[in-house]
Amino acid sequence: MRNYTVEPLIGLLRTQARFVGLDLEVWLGQFDTVHQELRDPQSQLYAFRPELLMVTCLRDENVEDLGPSLEAFRTRCQAPILVQDQDGPVDGDEPARERTRAVNLRLAEILRTIPSAHRVAYHELVCAHGRRHWYDERNGILFGLPVRSNHHLTMVREWLRGLAALSGRRAKVVVTDLDNTLWGGVLEEGPIHSGAGYPGLLHAAYQRELLALRERGIVLAVASKNDREPVVRTLREHPDLHTRAEHFAVIAADWRAKADNLQGIARELNVGLDSLLFIDDSPLEREQIRQALPTVAVLDLSPDPAGWVQALRDCPLLTPMELSLEDRARARYYTEEAQRQEVRHASASLADFQHSLEVVVESAPVNPSNQLRVAQLTQKTNQFNLTTRRYNEAELLQFLDLGGVNLAFTVKDRFGEYGLVGVILSRPEGLVLTVDIFLLSCRALGRQVEDEMLTSLRQAARTAQYQHSAAATAPLREITS
Repeated sequence: MRNYTVEPLIGLLRTQARFVGLDLEVWLGQFDTVHQELRDPQSQLYAFRPELLMVTCLRDENVEDLGPSLEAFRTRCQAPILVQDQDGPVDGDEPARERTRAVNLRLAEILRTIPSAHRVAYHELVCAHGRRHWYDERNGILFGLPVRSNHHLTMVREWLRGLAALSGRRAKVVVTDLDNTLWGGVLEEGPIHSGAGYPGLLHAAYQRELLALRERGIVLAVASKNDREPVVRTLREHPDLHTRAEHFAVIAADWRAKADNLQGIARELNVGLDSLLFIDDSPLEREQIRQALPTVAVLDLSPDPAGWVQALRDCPLLTPMELSLEDRARARYYTEEAQRQEVRHASASLADFQHSLEVVVESAPVNPSNQLRVAQLTQKTNQFNLTTRRYNEAELLQFLDLGGVNLAFTVKDRFGEYGLVGVILSRPEGLVLTVDIFLLSCRALGRQVEDEMLTSLRQAARTAQYQHSAAATAPLREITS
């Protein structure tokens, strides 16, 4: 949905989307018919059955009309929503800038009231590049597209950050090389550079950006062709490094092919290869990973490390729309899991290991405090997801309105908390409770958590006076029977 000419941008968008594993089918609303299309239940928008809605308008201050229009859309469709915020005039005075700020503040308030509605920070994007350099007023007047052609790709990539995040295409693990990447120089050949002079200051900035990603829940790992002992010692003791050994969930430092190590990292962290983002200064190593492991995302780096921080910030696979508590704590979870695995290897049997963990499972109703995480789990959990139904937050709220028994499960043991890792969603059909979703995050598998989840479901169903529970699929019926 738009109020300017976007046709020249759509081909770019589809091409860029393919680089992050998205195959987009795009429907365009008519020029400047945003509110009519959103409010008319017979419009072609609803016939298209969108999986994501994007509203992109330039310099339209009539933001109050947008709230009712988006609410009308939400009553008919539960797809996530992206709305581009507003930018001011090129030569705007202070009152004009203040109007732009007020419009964007009001837009943010409106979006907070609509489930699964998010903002594209267009105003910040224009400011970062300079308003005078961004706009082409002549093309705006003649062709309805006032953005200079050399910024079309930049604009499309900003859209893609939101599209990728809302489509679930997101890197969970950043795997970095060490020599001439995390630090300057080659460890085996002499002193490394970090934090002083050139290029050390640039590598230090790269390290700080990795730590910022870790704070947002991205797990860090190392894949380096080096001997492990000096690598670990350097990460622990070098006075100028910001990243330390404990910041990396896995340190794969040996002389094997990096493709082998990436597969090992994925196995150890129990994630798919498509959850990895690989970073290496060597074009040869990057191309080898693309050829050997095509589902692994590879970040292209410029020869000059001065551009690496911005490359990370621009990567659409590293853009979260919203962060749950579990997102922020994910790096800690993987560190604790490494401690568990050490105990498992030392245990005489699997039963002994499970007993030693002292696992505690707690259940709570799905509610506003946990529904974001519950929606995330339905979209991301594959390995133990017995129906594979996917709900965004708006769709989840619609399902909860049906009633039934809807439970979220948190797990902890003597090493720490797993966070919210299990979900059961069910709907009432008379006196029968039909289970719609039964899932458990992979990091809690092998702990007998699913048995506790079933026990909680049965107790809650009896309390609510359902005669019995049924299952929506054959695999689930085998478990719930």
